[in-house]
Amino acid sequence: ALLPKLPEVCRPRGPAQVEQRSGVSVHRWRIEVPAGSLRGAVIEFPGLTPELMDVLVRVVWREGPGWTTVVRGAGGLRIPHRPTASSTLSRYMVLGVEHIWFGFDHLLFVLGLLWIVRGWQRLVGTVTAFTLAHSITLTLAVTGSMRLSSAPVEAVIALSILLLACELARNRQGLTSRHTWLVGFGFGLLHGFGFAGALAEVGLPSGAMFWALAGFNLGVEFGQLVFVLALVLGRLVWRRYVAPSDGWLVQLPVYGMGTVAVFWFCERLAAFP
Repeated sequence: ALLPKLPEVCRPRGPAQVEQRSGVSVHRWRIEVPAGSLRGAVIEFPGLTPELMDVLVRVVWREGPGWTTVVRGAGGLRIPHRPTASSTLSRYMVLGVEHIWFGFDHLLFVLGLLWIVRGWQRLVGTVTAFTLAHSITLTLAVTGSMRLSSAPVEAVIALSILLLACELARNRQGLTSRHTWLVGFGFGLLHGFGFAGALAEVGLPSGAMFWALAGFNLGVEFGQLVFVLALVLGRLVWRRYVAPSDGWLVQLPVYGMGTVAVFWFCERLAAFP
């Protein structure tokens, strides 16, 4: 049982209404709160653990911008007295970093790109193209200018990983090796729709959409940059101290990447309506 523990100033108005759906129990209740008393108050979620689930909290004020956040793990959530642009920016930056670090399909695609790229200039160009592309489609999708169904997008993202794995397994130059920045940009457009799907689950505050979108985008870019730097450093250490000459130690992870990509593609294909 996971129910919120509301502040003491909240008084229930009537019993809670419980609606049972397929695999879901929906609880609805009304509370009476003195004007302004929720600002600065704390909502707790007893029993919540990071492994169990996340809790989305959305506060809609009668006047002023709304406020949205995600609660992970134990502890209370303090509602701010007055949400600011900086608080919205920082909160959604954290969400962006968490999404990219736990978005294993996106990270696996970036890993495949870096595996193919040779030279610092091409590396910077490829990462920049991928970043620019998914920033464009993320913005277009979130603002409603362009939308795609999530199921085919996620399936094609898995195919993009499989494409990189196949080229790495052949160990010879192909389309991706010759035009890494173009491939990074093309599939980056697609990955942006994947980021938009994750952001849609959290929601954007109507009064501070720009700051929330900017924060999420910056968080994704920061998380991606940290991942890229860690990979580059790991590759330098590996080639200098562990295995200067590539061989089956490199090919084994490539086949693992392709296997995972095929599994994801089949799994997501089955989710089509």
